[in-house]
Amino acid sequence: MQNKPRVITEADQGKEIKLRLGETFTIQLAANPTTGYSWYLLTGPAPWTPVSRKYVTDPHKPNLTGVGGKETFTFKAESVGGGFLRLLYLRGFEEKINTDKAFQVRIVVQK
Repeated sequence: MQNKPRVITEADQGKEIKLRLGETFTIQLAANPTTGYSWYLLTGPAPWTPVSRKYVTDPHKPNLTGVGGKETFTFKAESVGGGFLRLLYLRGFEEKINTDKAFQVRIVVQK
């Protein structure tokens, strides 16, 4: 049986997250793609690799148009090391990249 991935949320903003080599982790952030905004990953070379990305609407309001939900990014710690994992909440179709909403954590992968 595989362990559940560690979940990192907005409450972890700015923190250092320590992981074990081979561990899977997810980042869950509030989002509402009906506004044109989405989370964009800005991380360069890192000791983790992306596994998946999905969006889930609010389970308490599943059939309402325009209701927000959570965007979830899943990663796997592939090698020992560290770095910053950064995401910006942007409208990808806009020429100017302006956002008041950003998320960053420092990830440290250990043996």
